[in-house]
Amino acid sequence: MRLAKVKFEGRARPALVEDDQLRLLETESVASALSLITSGQDLPVGSQIPIASAELLSPIECESKFFCIGLNYYS
Repeated sequence: MRLAKVKFEGRARPALVEDDQLRLLETESVASALSLITSGQDLPVGSQIPIASAELLSPIECESKFFCIGLNYYS
């Protein structure tokens, strides 16, 4: 199973990638789809569209904080 976030008809939404097709999901985000998967629930799937008709987006939402640890220098 491959999850993606796509822009289709002006709206960003999660989708399942199936060969050259996308199965749009009826969830708010990729994170909510992952929650359903980990809890063992079925994914609410919607319509199937060609992958060429949608724009692939980053599956990671923008976070308000980003942490880094610098370990590549000698102290």
